[in-house]
Amino acid sequence: MKIDTVSQNQGDEEERFYTHQMIMTAIMLNDRDYALKYLSAARERWPNDPKFLLAEATILIRQQGESQALQKYLKCLELDPQCESAVLNLFSMALKTSNEELLREVFFKYFVNLNEFTQWEFLMGFQIRASELNFTLEKFRKLIATTDFQLMQKFDKITRLMKRMKEGQESQVEILVPSLD
Repeated sequence: MKIDTVSQNQGDEEERFYTHQMIMTAIMLNDRDYALKYLSAARERWPNDPKFLLAEATILIRQQGESQALQKYLKCLELDPQCESAVLNLFSMALKTSNEELLREVFFKYFVNLNEFTQWEFLMGFQIRASELNFTLEKFRKLIATTDFQLMQKFDKITRLMKRMKEGQESQVEILVPSLD
């Protein structure tokens, strides 16, 4: 009897995995109808699965349904507070909209608990995309400084690294461009 239960659980996990892959493929191919059809069935069968909430949020973002996507991300984090995708997507939404209240909530409640590698990766991405975000680097640094000294040090280190890389690229360009004199 126990073997049957294990094999059913493995079959269910496999079906869940392939259903999620089909939905994500449909989303990447911009086949919204197909994605929604299978997403609806998946959410009915696995209502508390964070992966399907994330997929639904992805579709909502593409349809300019940011407020609904925000709710899906928050629900996802209720179910799985360590869900990196939900944390990072919420964080990005807060930065883009300069929503300081949401940024503080996500940062203090979830971001600081992500593993160090993910924090570094996100901070690097934030530095690279800073020009297209409404939230300034200075504001972000002040937010970090109020709570997490180590994270602030990481952020400052990344800032210096990005500045050096930019300066290095500019000096290389000068070297590579022949002088007209």
